[in-house]
Amino acid sequence: MGLRMEKSYEIKENGITLRTAIPLLAITGMKIAVSENEHGKGELEAVVRKEYAGDVLRMDFGETGILVEGEKGEVIFNGFLEKAEFCIESGYTGIKAEFISWSALLDRERKSRSFQNPEITYGQAAGEVFKGYQDGVFLWKAGQERRIGFPVIQYEETDWEFLIRVASHFRTVVYPVCRAGSAAVCIGVEKGEMRQAEPGSILKWGIGDGYYRQGCYEAGKSRGDAVYLEAEGSPEWEIGDVIACEGALYTVFRKNVVFERGEMVCTYLLGRDSFIYRKREANGNLRGARLKGTVRKADKESVYLQLDLDKEEKADYPWAWTPETGNLCYCMPEPGTEVMLYFPSGEEREGIALHALPKEGEDGACHNVQQREFHTLHDKRAGLYPGRLFLEGKDGAVSVGMEDGNGIRLDSGSSIVLEAAGSIFIDGTKCRSRAQAEVLFRTPRSNIEICRDFNFYAPEGVRTDGKDDGSIGDLPDGLAKKKETEHWQMSYSAMAAVPAVDIARCDGGSGLGMTACGAVPAIAGGRQILAMKDAMAGKMGKEARFQDSLQSMEIFTVKGGHAVWPEE
Repeated sequence: MGLRMEKSYEIKENGITLRTAIPLLAITGMKIAVSENEHGKGELEAVVRKEYAGDVLRMDFGETGILVEGEKGEVIFNGFLEKAEFCIESGYTGIKAEFISWSALLDRERKSRSFQNPEITYGQAAGEVFKGYQDGVFLWKAGQERRIGFPVIQYEETDWEFLIRVASHFRTVVYPVCRAGSAAVCIGVEKGEMRQAEPGSILKWGIGDGYYRQGCYEAGKSRGDAVYLEAEGSPEWEIGDVIACEGALYTVFRKNVVFERGEMVCTYLLGRDSFIYRKREANGNLRGARLKGTVRKADKESVYLQLDLDKEEKADYPWAWTPETGNLCYCMPEPGTEVMLYFPSGEEREGIALHALPKEGEDGACHNVQQREFHTLHDKRAGLYPGRLFLEGKDGAVSVGMEDGNGIRLDSGSSIVLEAAGSIFIDGTKCRSRAQAEVLFRTPRSNIEICRDFNFYAPEGVRTDGKDDGSIGDLPDGLAKKKETEHWQMSYSAMAAVPAVDIARCDGGSGLGMTACGAVPAIAGGRQILAMKDAMAGKMGKEARFQDSLQSMEIFTVKGGHAVWPEE
């Protein structure tokens, strides 16, 4: 780190005075330029005092102030050193420096913030920008103050760039206040003093190219309003002064000061209001941006968002909720939901809120864009995955799923009811029914019940018609071909109707065994009897002995049945 100069030096040269901490001996040349939407800038060529020639190489001149005054003590320019280059020539140390107005402090850091309250004024928004600058000040000269009306967002812009864009909302420009020793800006043009141009002072004239580029033509402005003059004038003239010249009034819009060979020449650009007319500017950085925010409240089809880029609470504007799914099916987000605020252009008024973000700790499926789910506040879910669709109740107690390769599945923790005014037709390669307690098929008059035994019931009796393929009842035409019943099948059925139990051989303590024997035909062997005994004892199929033994027998036995009445 270099040493800093504590002392201030004053150099006077033919009508100008320069004050700075740089130890200068003489000024050999200087230029100053002040223009709209630009910082005030200057160039300086000078000679360093000989006694400090060796020290300047070790000194830190960063942001060293430079003050230029006129012959009457008026401030011509106030700024700070931006760049310096030292050279040695003929035994003297020279300096070539560039300096800039203090308004450049506004142009160093890109910032993001929002002004969402439509009731605040543009002046209030500009005032908030200057809170971060010591002694910073702005002058509002852009005409009648008005409410912003809709959000204004500073996004990845320096404060200087943001103020230029704000000024464009009023079709005007920004000027640095080059007399001030701090960050100072004038939004618009401050009307100054009335002054008279000297005869013969006009150097040139023309029509500004901004007449077409900046929207004057579209706004219906006269070409005469875009006329400008360049003229020499006094150093006291300032931006905004009104100059009477050639029988007409013009305003000072640009100022140039040149000091060479001991002489200072000041030239000014004079024009009319259309010269500083500007198109409304959009924020190019905002185009296509998605700003993250948190829903504070939802109102009808709008949401109020606290944007992450804001440190203070500013959820004051109803942004239109336009989810990416369109208006086919959507719900308004709850307070606390994180969403994205999308800007298709650089205009804030076109912003729309969309795409609710999953919260931390939520199901990982929410982070996969191919797995789309809809969740309700009461833990109901609907899912659209690449390979399946599903509807699901709370904690998965009930669900309907359709999955590629596995078909359709219905699950319920209570009951499933299928009702139709017409027929319900179930067709498949295999149709299976399984129940822990009971399988029941019922018409208004008859029923088939499978529980611990078979209950076939019809008011007019039950008849079975055995087939050699083991099927029961008539099949639809084309699915099976009827055959004549062979005599051996009838004999087999008759034998099967005779119970296997021999009461005379059973003792009184084996009632369960007697019952099991009575449930199987006489042609059954020991395996079938043991299997039926386990079934009668209530054992599950996988726990019973010889589970497959009963399936190997063709039993066409009808024991009769009873009516099963509808449940209340």
